[in-house]
Amino acid sequence: MAPVVLILKVLPKLVVEEAEQPPSINGDETPNGTAEPSEPEEKQCPAPEEPSAEASVPKVDQAPAPDPKETPPPEVVATPAMAVPAAPRSSYEFVRDWKLLRTHGELRSQYLRQIPPGDYASIFKQALEESTLVEILRVAETLPAAEIGSHLRGLSQVQRVDVLVMFMSSQDRKLLQGLVSRCEEDGQDMSDVKKRVGV
Repeated sequence: MAPVVLILKVLPKLVVEEAEQPPSINGDETPNGTAEPSEPEEKQCPAPEEPSAEASVPKVDQAPAPDPKETPPPEVVATPAMAVPAAPRSSYEFVRDWKLLRTHGELRSQYLRQIPPGDYASIFKQALEESTLVEILRVAETLPAAEIGSHLRGLSQVQRVDVLVMFMSSQDRKLLQGLVSRCEEDGQDMSDVKKRVGV
């Protein structure tokens, strides 16, 4: 019976102590015992990183410089030598060939030397022009004196050659006179040529 009595004496004291203790206030409860809504925690987002200057500039892959030792030399294309046209049979052929050789003085000289001087009259007839005659005289100036005389005699047989000489410039007339004098100094008789061309 003694233990039962002891329990009955202690039990009322425990009940009284529990009743006197104030209720604990939690973070989520008010003193009245009502729960207050907790404020949601704000999550801090990390600030975006600013791109660096190096990242904003696109990288360009630079091709390696070519090695001069590996660069092949340019191909050299050989230009075929121009052949001298055959002797003309008409003024058309002469003018065509003469224009073709206008930048080749040596080839013009060879072309002129293969024309028989006696054929000038039949080649040109009345189609010889003053500019063509002057060009022939300039090329004939590069020939030996004996050949110059032959070409002057052949040209003097062309029709209207005296009219062409008349319309020459003073410089071109001096050229013709110089060729005639050169032939005379070589011992050639140029009286007939001088009479026909009027120098």
